[in-house]
Amino acid sequence: MIYGYESTVTGSKSMQNLEDFATKFNASLQTLANATIIRPIILIGYSLGGLIIKQALVLLSQSKKEDDQKLIRAIYGVVFFGTLHHGMDISLLIPMAEDGPNHSLIKSLSSYNSQILTNQH
Repeated sequence: MIYGYESTVTGSKSMQNLEDFATKFNASLQTLANATIIRPIILIGYSLGGLIIKQALVLLSQSKKEDDQKLIRAIYGVVFFGTLHHGMDISLLIPMAEDGPNHSLIKSLSSYNSQILTNQH
């Protein structure tokens, strides 16, 4: 399964944050967990995709729903490529985003004082 999301910086109309992306990702994964035969799931994330995976796992681990617990038990591993676990210098992205709807998403990726990245750790 390949999962995609809106990641455009300039001219983006998306108002989603990491938690929104993670919630939608988890919903897509639920079909795998609800199959008659549950196969091991190995997640591979690149860059922002890795942060979405981490947030999805945080949400699943905090959930009391049986379907979510079933899903997290099916995840056997995660591979990260180029994931900015400690954030990034967003100084060049902020002018590109201007005051667009994805401005808050970009600010949440900052290596300085990012609450969501701190929570993921």
